[in-house]
Formats: sequence, structure tokens, C-alpha cells
Amino acid sequence: PWILYFGGNATALDGSVSILERIRGDADLGLAVFAYRGYDGSEGRPTQRRLTADGVAAARQVAELAGGPERVVLVGQSLGSGVATQVAAILQEQGRPAGALVLVSPFIEVPAVAHDAVGCAPVCLFPDPWRTLRRAPDLRLPALVLHGTKDTIIPHEHGKTVAAAIPGARFVPIEGRDHNDMWTGEAAEVVRRFVLDAAR
Repeated sequence: PWILYFGGNATALDGSVSILERIRGDADLGLAVFAYRGYDGSEGRPTQRRLTADGVAAARQVAELAGGPERVVLVGQSLGSGVATQVAAILQEQGRPAGALVLVSPFIEVPAVAHDAVGCAPVCLFPDPWRTLRRAPDLRLPALVLHGTKDTIIPHEHGKTVAAAIPGARFVPIEGRDHNDMWTGEAAEVVRRFVLDAAR
């Protein structure tokens, strides 16, 4: 199986590679990541439509390497959870669903995160709302959601809500972890086991 990783807003490519290597450990897993438009020297302006289209294209390329879309696990963290959810939904609609989906520190939607932070969030301020919760109920693939219980950027309740909305999804709280230290505990091992089980 291969993992296609969608990183967070502040995660550079080298950071994404480090996270993927933690997840892989000594398991036999293919690893793939790409730079979002406007990130890490990649040209263009990042928008929901463009990042989603890029993610779908990347998933197709990885599926060719993996031997089929069912051998690809989409892993999205923070901002990347929104991208991964949209990509998973589109691949499913196209009849080439991914093998599984992992969301780490996901959000219900961007306006809800802003509302939690400042107490108000007019929808007109968010041309790219990344409405994960709207897509979640339609997903039909093995899914795992992890969220730190001490997350100060995206509240833990977002992860629980997203997991509850995806049919059959498993939710794993990562005790004591904040938004940016998710991979210093057991998260990598939990994801590794899930990916290997989903690929059987």
C-alpha cells in the first residue's frame, strides 16, 4: 500500500517527509507527498478548487504506482484533512475510490474554526470554506480520525464530530497532544496499523 499525505498549512515538504517516515517505521509502505500551489516553491495560488484538483491528480498518479486506487490511503492533517476529504469524495464519485482515509486534527469547516477562535465568523470572509462535514456522510471507505485532546487551534470536538459523520469511521483521541505535536506520541503507530489492516 501507498500513503498519499496532505499536510497542514504550516507543514513544509521536509516536515511532511518526516511525518511519513514516522508513520512507515519499518513497514513496507510507499510514501508520496506534493507541494500545494503557492507552497514550497510551487507556483500558483492555493484555492479549494485548485488544491482539490491537484490532489485528485496526485492520487491518480500514486494509484498507478500502487497497482490500483484501492492500494492508496489518503492521509490528511489539519488543512490537509479538508483536501483529503474532498479528494476521497471525488474519487468515489468517479468510481475509483481510495482504499482508506485518515484524518488527523480535522475541522468541521473553516468558518467554524474561526468562530471557535474569535466568537464570530461571517461566511463571506471565507471563499474556500472546506466544508468537511458536508462531504463526510457520503464517504464509503474505511476511515480513521485522530485528534489531540489538548488541541488549541482546532478543538478536539471537531474531530469527534467529523468521525461520527463518516459511516463506520473509528475515532482515536490522542491524549494530551496539541495541534502541532501530534506525531510525538502513539499517533504514527495507530496510523501505521490502520493502513496495513486496510490494505489487506
